[in-house]
Amino acid sequence: MIRPALAAFLLALPGCQAAEKSAAGAPAARPFAKPSRAAPAAVAAMAPFSIHPDRNLSDKIAGCPGMSPASRPRGSNCHGIFPEQCGADRAAAFQGQELNSTLKEQIAAIEPPGGVRYIEFGQPVTQDLRAGRLNIELSGKDNKSVMKADCY
Repeated sequence: MIRPALAAFLLALPGCQAAEKSAAGAPAARPFAKPSRAAPAAVAAMAPFSIHPDRNLSDKIAGCPGMSPASRPRGSNCHGIFPEQCGADRAAAFQGQELNSTLKEQIAAIEPPGGVRYIEFGQPVTQDLRAGRLNIELSGKDNKSVMKADCY
């Protein structure tokens, strides 16, 4: 929340850019001046957890057996969700590592929009599909290492 005094100050900034003259008589550089049109356009940063812009969503492959839809975009999981939508692409680096408090902190630092769910080997899970939830599947009976990271 912006405080009223700060908001008034920010709104007044564009109006208080009086033309100043430098010692040579030319207009002085204004610190809040808009960049010239000749400046190269800034490349827009990709929003976190959004589908990569280079993905071809019309490139379809067969769906997974027993699941709908009949086709899904190439690179997505059986639910049609891409790994970048929950951070599974980043969490894949932890595959095979032992799950401890440090690793849990690193996984939590990804901050997926739907949270993190740890799934022990053989543990039943609810089928409430959330594209932004990062699921960390643990391997073996000891549940001590990361087997897989996926969005669902």
